[in-house]
Amino acid sequence: MDAVRGTLTGIIGKSLQKQLPQPANEDSLSRGELVMAAPAAKWRDIALKVDLYNATSQYLNFLARCKLQDEFTQEHSVRRMLYRYEHYWLPLLAEWQQADLEPPLDIHWVWHLHMLIPGRYAQFCVEKYGRVLPHRVRLNNTSHLEGVERTRGIWKEHYPNEPFEMDYQSDVDARPLNGSRLSELLSFALEQRDFLYQVALPHYTDSNFLFRAVDRYKQLLLLKSQKSRIILKLPVDVQLVWRAHKLHHVEYIREMQLQVGKHAVDSLGDCESDVHAMFISDSNDMWRNFYQEPLFISGTSFRGFDLRTEIKELAKRIYAPGIIESCSLAIDDVCVTDLWTNDKKISIECRRLGVSSFSFDSIFKVDAQSGKTVSSVNGVGLANTVFEAKVHRGIEFYISKKKGTLCTSAERHLTTVFYNPQKHFYNHSFVSGVIAVDVPKISYTDPKFSFTMKVKASQASPHVISMDRDPFTSAMLPDSLKPFVGSLPQWMDAINQQQDGQEFLIAKHRLKSKRGMLAFGVHLTRQDDAELSSVMLYHNNEHLVCVAHTIGAEQLPRPEQVQEAMGSALTFDEEEGDQAMLLRNHLGDWAVCVARWQVTNAMTGEGQVLMRVHFLQTKTHATYTIRDDELQNITCGQVSIDMPTGKLTVQAECEELAEYLTLAFSVGMLFVTCQRRSMSAMPYGTPNGSVRSSHSFGSFGDIPTGDIPKEPKRSFGRFSAKSHMNRKKLNKRRKMSASFTFLLASGLQIDVAVSGSVGPSRSASRSSSYSKCSVHPGAVHVDVTAINFDPVCNQQHIEDQVKRMIEGDRDIPSQEPQDDQTYWDVRL
Repeated sequence: MDAVRGTLTGIIGKSLQKQLPQPANEDSLSRGELVMAAPAAKWRDIALKVDLYNATSQYLNFLARCKLQDEFTQEHSVRRMLYRYEHYWLPLLAEWQQADLEPPLDIHWVWHLHMLIPGRYAQFCVEKYGRVLPHRVRLNNTSHLEGVERTRGIWKEHYPNEPFEMDYQSDVDARPLNGSRLSELLSFALEQRDFLYQVALPHYTDSNFLFRAVDRYKQLLLLKSQKSRIILKLPVDVQLVWRAHKLHHVEYIREMQLQVGKHAVDSLGDCESDVHAMFISDSNDMWRNFYQEPLFISGTSFRGFDLRTEIKELAKRIYAPGIIESCSLAIDDVCVTDLWTNDKKISIECRRLGVSSFSFDSIFKVDAQSGKTVSSVNGVGLANTVFEAKVHRGIEFYISKKKGTLCTSAERHLTTVFYNPQKHFYNHSFVSGVIAVDVPKISYTDPKFSFTMKVKASQASPHVISMDRDPFTSAMLPDSLKPFVGSLPQWMDAINQQQDGQEFLIAKHRLKSKRGMLAFGVHLTRQDDAELSSVMLYHNNEHLVCVAHTIGAEQLPRPEQVQEAMGSALTFDEEEGDQAMLLRNHLGDWAVCVARWQVTNAMTGEGQVLMRVHFLQTKTHATYTIRDDELQNITCGQVSIDMPTGKLTVQAECEELAEYLTLAFSVGMLFVTCQRRSMSAMPYGTPNGSVRSSHSFGSFGDIPTGDIPKEPKRSFGRFSAKSHMNRKKLNKRRKMSASFTFLLASGLQIDVAVSGSVGPSRSASRSSSYSKCSVHPGAVHVDVTAINFDPVCNQQHIEDQVKRMIEGDRDIPSQEPQDDQTYWDVRL
């Protein structure tokens, strides 16, 4: 970038003024002459000839079209584009006197990159063509299309052997750029993938957000006019408007010289993507001192790199066949050749094999001749049957020869051919039709066997994926996750604090389908202090197929920044406790899931989690409500989560299996995070709830003993789960205790309140003695720490009880403590 920008002091002014010494008018402005006037004293008084709002909006549409072309950021394609731009387009534009030409998309892409460096562009045009070649963003789509068609005809007249639109498949000839003055644009073009990624979120096309971005750009112009030597790291929205302004080159040069000065045409600020947090803080401070507001507002910070190439596509053919549970078969004809016995007359019996080795059903039996096809006479087929994967192993063709005559005849087994109809669904994208099957030979003695059948899937069952859960362990941030989150401000702080002992919690679970046809590895990362989470889904624990990670106010706008209502717009309100995760696949951003805790009963602390999932690639959204007292089954779109068992069910017609599995774990992690945040906001003195309640996730060891409410009197003579059966909400608590599997897999940490006293006297105040009993996710050991008594005497008893309650044991045995033991009341 530094080499591209260079030192441009005096280039524009001297070149253009020497070329155009005439007084200023509209014609001279089109040739680049500068008109000097007094700059504005307030940013609202800055009058620009370019309609920056419409120009920015059209520029976003242009970038959206370019984003669909991966070749625009690939070196061999960019080399070809630069050659076409320098040797075909610019000479044609210089020869054409009217400004009504519209270039093809590939040339327009390179042209716009050249104009983003105004000094270089002006110098190149003046030295080679004697004037600055004009450009403007057409605000009318109709005029744009008319300009393209008009230019297409002119192009064919001048360059009959060069196609107007570049063929990315065949144009692989990357022309050399040695000696070209535009070779420096090559590296600049390859860097643009990340900027396209920055402005891909929907709030950048919102009218309110763009109007505010234009105002902030004018504020930047005023600040630079008064403090020209300061260096600011620019947020993405200001960079976007600045770029749109540069595309109107003549007007941009004039207005920049007027408002800022000739030395600031290319140096309003630093647009580097990977900006250190310290520089962002310094820029915020300088901006706040001038405007009493931050420079980096919500939704304008850097949000990482475009890493689509790091994520592999999960081909549908890998998982689509596994959902077919049954199908109807109609076998039309069969043919056997190359029998090793050279027998001519044979018998073919088709059998449908059962689950056991000895069970089968005979479908049909026909006499045949080797080398000749046997088919039905009346055209209805040899046989019709139904194949069900749950009860049938496959189709077997039993080939034999009849030996002997009359009562002495017997069948002699020649060979057996096995075929599994489910292989059809692995090898074909359709689920019904006519298919000719050639059964491959296993050994050299096997015959050649072929048949034709009509197949139709009669039932498509959903994917049921079970989970083998591993415990969370403390570790450093995985290297595989750093490229995705290492440049985000909220993650950078947590990474820097790793050296201070604030490590991440990491778990690696295994997922597999009930038939063993699919296998995934899901790696979860949590940092509860910073409220950070991530999900990485691997196919067969090898290929990364989907990623989700926490984002926040730095990347998403507040509700008041956009025009649409909260229900339809992608917004983030940190004051309301919003938590958000971004899901990414091989095509880019797939969805953003925003969660918020909503209290439904202020007295008990009961509530629900509101989930808003914005599917970015389809531009749709959905809202889900998850009640914390009904956590048995959660359905989000095409995926359902069975909380007690941790099984995930994805609908059969789902074409994005990896994405919905990642969404399921994102929902679980957001639910746990929202519960933890709601707990931290609860005042002392709220009732102690079960795992379903928000405050049950907190630690009772940090609560002042004087603020703990007194509980109703009850007998502590026995510790038994049966004593809780008479309590009002025990059924609901037990219902929730069975829902730990998926929550533990998502990072739930259980805190158990323990009350008790010491010695034979049972009249001591138990309400003033509380302990923390933390069951870490996936762990068996329970750490018990008491305040006013020694917990060691009965620690093993507590461990056994908590362990069995977590495992869902409904019938916990009673135990009568001795007089010299501590009496415990464990409440989940």
